[in-house]
Amino acid sequence: MSAAQLTLFFFSGIGILNSLFFSVWLFVTKRGNKLSNRLLALLLIAFVVRVAKSIFYFLLDGVHIAYINAGLVGKVMIGPLLLLYIYSVTRKNFQWKSGYLLHFIPAALLAGTTPFLSWSVIVESYQLAMVQLLVYLVIGYLEVQRFKRSVDNHTQQKSWLNNLCLAVAMVWLAYLSQILMGGVTVYAIGAAWFALVMYAVVFVALKQHKLFDSQNKERKYKTSNVSRSDLDKYETPLLTLVEEGKVYLDREMSLPALAEKLEIRPDVLSRLINEKFEKNFNDFINTYRIQAAKELLSDPEQANAKIAGVAIDCGFKSISAFNTAFKKSVGMTPSQFRDQLKGSGLERSGRPSVA
Repeated sequence: MSAAQLTLFFFSGIGILNSLFFSVWLFVTKRGNKLSNRLLALLLIAFVVRVAKSIFYFLLDGVHIAYINAGLVGKVMIGPLLLLYIYSVTRKNFQWKSGYLLHFIPAALLAGTTPFLSWSVIVESYQLAMVQLLVYLVIGYLEVQRFKRSVDNHTQQKSWLNNLCLAVAMVWLAYLSQILMGGVTVYAIGAAWFALVMYAVVFVALKQHKLFDSQNKERKYKTSNVSRSDLDKYETPLLTLVEEGKVYLDREMSLPALAEKLEIRPDVLSRLINEKFEKNFNDFINTYRIQAAKELLSDPEQANAKIAGVAIDCGFKSISAFNTAFKKSVGMTPSQFRDQLKGSGLERSGRPSVA
């Protein structure tokens, strides 16, 4: 065994041991969300199986095809486990459903057909597994972005999930480089990078252990003594105040200010908006502001009104904030929206205008 091979063995081996140790801890700990912790543990184990196969393939000659296929099984489990773990953190009251087992049908089929698969079939299956993992990674990343927009706090959890997706993407790219460039030296990069990722994961876990606590939204508001039934009572007054009182037109409107008008605490109002409308305060208020802006931009009598004026009239503090929020909601800028209406000849009523 050469010095390079020995270095890879110890470096990657320590990463594997770290991940296994952390997986065991996630399985046995009584802290936090048990389902979430166990999904993360299984994700790490799937990575271990995949990377251990890479190490054996790199260091040993004549590795049995069963070991090669075991790495493939681990690989096709990474994507589903990553997505389900993300859902367990980002989705309210996430629970295991039997339907989730459908995600693991490819892994089960591969595990059951190991004696009958040829080398060429396994090589092609590894390439398909790369595509499968990319699809799950993209879906998971989009879910993380939705979570980041929908809640006001959980800054550590947002950063953790974002970095986890990035780490998996980097491992995916490392193995993609082997497919594109070939060679066992390049092949070893994935195993080495996995070790680095595991060092980082364990370091973060030890430093910020609350990342692996339950993300149930009832815990999020543990300082609030308002029950769910009491929370329901505030929904109608909130909508009345916003829709009829049009408080969203006030450019200085804030979460504390709106809570004061409702005579409730800000944390209770934040919980109400998050749970009932699945939005944070800014997105909730901006929904009404953008609707008002769309009405003004659609009004023929306001055809010459400046965009900045529309922004101010609808409660936005600046045109840049207006443009950003409008494009996020509508998919185009206010100017583009107005130009599109002019081009289609639609009036505010939605009927074709007549010259």
